[in-house]
Amino acid sequence: MSQRDCYYDREKKPCNPPSTGFAPNNALCIASASNLVYEEYDSMRAADLIKWEFDQFETISASKKRFIDTQAFVRADSHILIITFCGTEPVDLKDWPTDAQFDLIVGPRKMLRIWYAPVFYEVLDAVWLQLEASITELRTHHKPVIKQSGSPAKA
Repeated sequence: MSQRDCYYDREKKPCNPPSTGFAPNNALCIASASNLVYEEYDSMRAADLIKWEFDQFETISASKKRFIDTQAFVRADSHILIITFCGTEPVDLKDWPTDAQFDLIVGPRKMLRIWYAPVFYEVLDAVWLQLEASITELRTHHKPVIKQSGSPAKA
């Protein structure tokens, strides 16, 4: 099991998907859920998801090139659907080439400069069809969709 950045207890701090502003419990839920994509086995993820009452989940993996792969993790309950992408991990040698590839682009207001990894679009393309199918399958009753890329401590 990976070392986690945060822990979530749904009974003590319930998530509130319809919230329109910042909600600390929602942030904690999403941060904790983002840690699950780093778990090695679905059985480890399932144990936490059962405690949190997420009754549906799917792991998506794809490799595009030798050193480029990604994992996405989609989980849902009757109120919310959360999508998490696994970011690169500094201690993983195979992620170093990916971390070294980045560009500086000008943001939408031309005042903000953003460092981003163009390889993200390649790996997203590799999982897009599977991800789209998972969202279609798990999203019912127009529940909100929340996405998180990487672990909060790494993002």
